[in-house]
Amino acid sequence: MIQVLFVCLGNICRSPMAEAVFRYQVAQAGLAHIIHTDSAGTGDWHIGHPPHQGTRDILKQHGIEHQGLQARQVKSDDFVQFTYIIAMTIVIFVILLRLLPSLLRVRSVPRYINY
Repeated sequence: MIQVLFVCLGNICRSPMAEAVFRYQVAQAGLAHIIHTDSAGTGDWHIGHPPHQGTRDILKQHGIEHQGLQARQVKSDDFVQFTYIIAMTIVIFVILLRLLPSLLRVRSVPRYINY
């Protein structure tokens, strides 16, 4: 299984929108059985909240489901579990590099740089 994680700051705007759109595209391509997607934030202030109303409105306008999406914070296990971790901005990328467990840092940084 391929696992893709989208990460932004609070996990209520950019990353849940990316998750929902990507999940929709994966389903349209008939690949939902082999590609799992999720999203998270680097901060903890929105944990458990649904996506921002503006995000939900845009997804609804495009017929993309957002039900069940809840903000969560990135955790160390994510660096092992996910095949791809996609930072929504360069600032988030830098934060993720700082959060990256030191044991994985040498092995994983080239993957981030190559994509």
